Formats: sequence, structure tokens, C-alpha cells
Amino acid sequence: MANIPPGHVEIVEGSARMIYDEKEAVFYNKVQVLNRDLSIQTIKLFSEVITSERLTKYQAKLEKYKKNPSNFERAPFQPADGISVLDALAATGLRSVRYMKEIPKLQHITINDLLSEATEVAMTNIKTNGIDPTKVTVNNGDACMLMYQHREPTQNYDVIDLDPYGSAAPFLDSAVQAVSGDGGLLCVTCTDSPVLSGNYPEVCYAKYGAMPLKCKYLHEMALRILLNSIETAANKYKRYIVPWLSLSVDFYVRVFVRVYESPAEVKNTCLKRIMTYQSVQCSSFINQTVGLRSMTKKEKMDAAKNSKAKDEATDTSSGPTVASGNYSAGYLEVPPLCEESGARWKIGGPFWGAPIHDQHMVDTILARVDLARVAQSTTSAGATPSAAAIEEEPRHVIQTAERLGGMLTSISEELKDVPFYYSLPDLASTLQCTVPTHLDFKSALINAGYRVSHFHHDPSAFKTDAPNSVVWDIMRSHCKLHPPNSKKLSEAAKRILAKECAVQADFTPAQILLGPKKKVARFPPNPEPNWGPKRRAGRAEKVEKVTATSTAASVDEEGDDEPSSKKPKA
Repeated sequence: MANIPPGHVEIVEGSARMIYDEKEAVFYNKVQVLNRDLSIQTIKLFSEVITSERLTKYQAKLEKYKKNPSNFERAPFQPADGISVLDALAATGLRSVRYMKEIPKLQHITINDLLSEATEVAMTNIKTNGIDPTKVTVNNGDACMLMYQHREPTQNYDVIDLDPYGSAAPFLDSAVQAVSGDGGLLCVTCTDSPVLSGNYPEVCYAKYGAMPLKCKYLHEMALRILLNSIETAANKYKRYIVPWLSLSVDFYVRVFVRVYESPAEVKNTCLKRIMTYQSVQCSSFINQTVGLRSMTKKEKMDAAKNSKAKDEATDTSSGPTVASGNYSAGYLEVPPLCEESGARWKIGGPFWGAPIHDQHMVDTILARVDLARVAQSTTSAGATPSAAAIEEEPRHVIQTAERLGGMLTSISEELKDVPFYYSLPDLASTLQCTVPTHLDFKSALINAGYRVSHFHHDPSAFKTDAPNSVVWDIMRSHCKLHPPNSKKLSEAAKRILAKECAVQADFTPAQILLGPKKKVARFPPNPEPNWGPKRRAGRAEKVEKVTATSTAASVDEEGDDEPSSKKPKA
């Protein structure tokens, strides 16, 4: 192992050993270790899945070719046993080095950054870590131009990772073209949380094409805005996305989506977009699908066989039917005013309305992280792991296994088909009453015949398929047991409490909530004080030092992307 040069420091993360100038090392942010750990696990699983899918397709084509070679111009090509990756905004290459050393099926990686000083450091660290230089291409240039140069299917990357300082919006158009169209993986991070969360709606609409809402479900809304933007970019090129995993963690959002090319499937994109109507005086919201599609005759027959439905069961709306198999605009099914508080609606969207996670993939990644977590805790305790655990143990230590396991457990338990969530303290604040316990409130929903779960970013949140009226009926029932101070009630609260309960809440603890639970911290506290984004490299230096220090790109950059006119002046 090479010696550390004077004026430099060594940073070890995972299997990577990085050498940085002392001035650059201050920009290393431990917050992003979880991001990289999760990315490695996800890409590792993807490499296995895509290799298996391509091999299956190749074998099917080969069988057809052997039966009748004259129908083919040439024999089918055998797919490579591995993947190619583009780290488009690599900075000094920490993420790239870890990918290369910890993902077995990674055959080639392209490391790109706009700053020549950053790519020079990346090349040094590649040598330091003993990586085969024939498997690495280091490019110093504009990320968008590089991806536009790889639009041809034969030049597509299997995985593209976008981890910018701020918004990924400028890179999406080129990225959806440069990633493989047979299910390539896009890994996208955005750290402009104030924009995606509704603080700057004009900026969000300009960048992402969606109008955000000031609401309690801001963390999920940010994910659905980003997914909607990626889908919009992909649709222009006859491509569409299938989300694998989407998470809001710390100060950023991170999504993993597969990209497919299919003009027929792109037509269904209007069925996956929603507009959301949010009451301005309470937590009530209504999701409205942008478009709808009627069933074809075959689909009607299949539906009738499967569910014994009648022939008049056509499309998903309750409005007039459209021609069989045709698409049309969705029908407005929102009352003029909020039926609970009598307030007006604010309109947000369009948002991604389909599931934001793939349950099977989440469970698979979680199982691997749990295995690593148990093995690492056993080793740290001084015990000898079992032979099976040793054989199955991951190749490399997952530094954030405890926190990552808790977050993935929370995601695995979420309702996947329910967009957005309520905040229990916010419901109680509207009525000026005590906050019900999660056990009581969730039990009431389950006893009423509805599903309920939490949301992985907010421990006070709950997702449910119950309508607004049922949610407020439970709150009204709670207020009868715990009356609020009538002198402090707002007009909206008085209107809500004045309504009669159509559903009488049953707060008897639901058995499903009392059963044994997995012992893991689903919402762990921040590991350290000041756990958040760091400033961009060189931002706090004097003017004469900016040129020298700003060339040192931060190790996996992160931060916000507020309009300069709205940032506090020095």
C-alpha cells in the first residue's frame, strides 16, 4: 500500500482507500455513506437480474435460430456476463472506486467530472486502490454531452448514476437516452429539498414540470415529483420507467428506476400521473388521475372470468364510458369545496401516481442487508458466525447496515399503492385536541376495514386507503373521548366537529398490530450533531483562493439548490 504524501490524508470507506489533499478532505461528508452503501447493494442486485434476463432472452432466440436459421440475418449475440456503469458526476471518484471493488459483475465504469483537477485525483485513487485500468475510463467533460454521445443502443450504459450538488433535472434528458432501453438502471439523487418540498413552487415547476404543495406529505411529494420528471423525459423517446426503490432520507431524495423502451407502454403514462387537490384549512386531500383508458373486449371478458364482473364494468372511472381500448382525459371527481372544512382546494401536480417501490426488490435487498447486519454484529461481539452465515456473508462490510436495515424495513412495510400520507399531529392540531396514539388510530382504521401503514421518512405519518371522511370520523370519535378546548377552536375545526360520524371508531387494539415485530430501529436518530449537507467546495474561501480550492470537487457532492435571489446575503 502506497505511503500518504505530505499534506494529504487517507479516508477509508467500505473497501475504498482514498488519498486527498488536506483542504479537500474537509468536504468529505459521512452522511452520504448510506447513499453509497444502498447504491452498491441495489446495483449489485440489478447486475444479477439484468444478466439473467438477457441470458434468458438470448437462449430463447438461439432456440429459434437453431430451428430455422434462414429466418435470421445472423446468429444472436451472446450477452456479456456483466454490466457497464457511468458515474456521470463522479467528483474525485470515491463512489466509482467502491462500485468497482464491491460489485462483482461490474465489467467497466466510466468516471466523469467537469473539473480536470477532480478527474486527476480520481485517476490517482484508481491506482491507489489497485483497480485494473483497462476496466476504467476517466473522462473530463460535460456530463450531458457525454451521455448524448452514448444515445445509440450499442453504446448505452447499463447503469447511470446521477449524484449532483443540487438538482438532477438538467441531466435527465440525456440520461434517459444513454441508459440501456432493455431495463437499464438510473440512480438519481436530488439535494434541492427546499425546491421539491414546495418552498419555491415557481422554481420547482420550471425545473421539474410539477407544481408542489405546501403540505405535510412533502417528503413523498418530492419523490413523486422527481419520478414524474424522469418519466416525462423518458416518454419523449418512447421509453418509460419502473421504480425499484425510492427514498427520502436526511436532506436528499434518491430513486432507482429501470428504463424500458416500448411505444405501446408509453401510452399508459397518463394512467400513472395524478393531480392532487389539497384543502387549505385541513389535512384532507384527493388524488385525481390525469387520464383513463377503457377496457378492450378481451380485457372485459378476462375481468368477467376472474372477478365474475358484469359486462358493464368498463374503465376505472364512474363517468361516461369511452370507446373500447381508447384513452381520454380523466373525469373531475372532486367536490367544489372540502367536504370536511368547507375550504377551497389548492391544486398540485402532476405527480407520479403509480407505486414508488418494487416490493420484491425491496425485500431482496433488505434480506441481504439483514444478513450482513447480523454477521457484522456477531463478529463485533466476538462470537464465531455459523458456517452458513460465513458462506452467505456479503463480500464487503456494509458500514451503515443498522440504519440501512431499519430504513428498508420501514419501506417494505409501506402501502405501495397509496399516494401520500397524513400526519397524526397535524390532524390533532387542526382540531386542537390531544394526539391519538398510533396504536389507537391505526386500530380504528383496521377495525373499519381499511389498510394502514407508516411512511419511511416520518414516524408521525400514516398512509391509508381510507377516504378523508373516515379519517375525520375517527378524529371526531377521539374528540368525544378527549374533548378539545372549545374556546380555541378555529372555524374549520368547528365545521369538522359539527358533522355527524358516519363511521363509529372502534379503538380496540387490532391483533395484527399486537403481533411480534422485527426488532430494528425504523426511524433511528441522526448519528452525529450537525448531520446534514456541507457547503460546496471553496464557497467559504477568500476570493483569491476560490480558483484554487473550488477545483477540488466535493467527495460525492450534496446540498440545496435554492434560487440565488432567495439565499441570505453574506
